[in-house]
Order: sequence, then structure tokens, then C-alpha cells
Amino acid sequence: MFRRHTSFLQVGDIQSIMNNMYSARNNRIAYLEKPATGDEKTIARLLEKIIRAVSAGNVTDFISVFSESARIIISKNSNKEMNKKECFSHLSRTIERIRILSYSDAIIRVVNEEAVVSCSGRITYRNGVTNAFFRYFKCIKEDGAWKINEAGFL
Repeated sequence: MFRRHTSFLQVGDIQSIMNNMYSARNNRIAYLEKPATGDEKTIARLLEKIIRAVSAGNVTDFISVFSESARIIISKNSNKEMNKKECFSHLSRTIERIRILSYSDAIIRVVNEEAVVSCSGRITYRNGVTNAFFRYFKCIKEDGAWKINEAGFL
């Protein structure tokens, strides 16, 4: 006689595990040219912090990578430029809608106290909609630390 095997995992648990695995694998940055210098690696960590913050729904961590004078375009559809405070307010209302953010083909160029990052990206919302885009970030050294001073779309 065979006993029927029962599992403690339910279908919803399995879907949640799969979503977490997919999210962990796709919340990342792929570099066209791997950051080589100390400045490039520091700037790369800013982008990685953005991705981790979005994944965790942490607006405070997200906004912390921007300078106080930053000009930020958060959506390619609206193309509305925001300051840091406006961006924080906007993301506080919308970050929970995002499931996955990833950047690929990232290139970081540093010249003295300024840097530019260009990359392609993909954002997947919890409702299943996915958007691809090309993004740039202009970075500056502020009090000795790299910060993003401008974020826009190409």
C-alpha cells in the first residue's frame, strides 16, 4: 500500500519561492565594461544600491544615492524632472508597484570629479507589465563622496 504524500508547501508558497528566486537573479547590473578603478567601483555601488532599494521597497536608501541638488527624471513616460524631495514623495507612493529593476550594458566614465553612467534597463511591475529603457546618470563628488546629480533617459 502506498501512502499519499502530503507537503507542507502550498501552491502560493511555491509561486512565492519562484518569484523570489527570479527576483534575486534579475535584480542586478550587467556591465559592458567591468568597473576597474576605485571611483568606477564606488559609482557602480550607487547603482547596485538603487536596485537593492527598489527590490526592498526602501525609498530612503534609494534617494540616499542622490546629491542634494539632483535633477531626477524617474519615468520615461512622463519625462517630468524632479528634485530630491519630490522624487522621495513620488517613490513613497509608487515603489511598491515595482517587482524587478535591472540594468545592463552599463558603462562608467570618470573624468576628474565628474562621471557619466549609461546603461539599458528593464523594469517589471507587479502587474506583469515590463518596460525597457536607456538611462544615464551624471555623478559628482559631494564632500568627497560620489553622488548622482542627474538621472534621465536617452
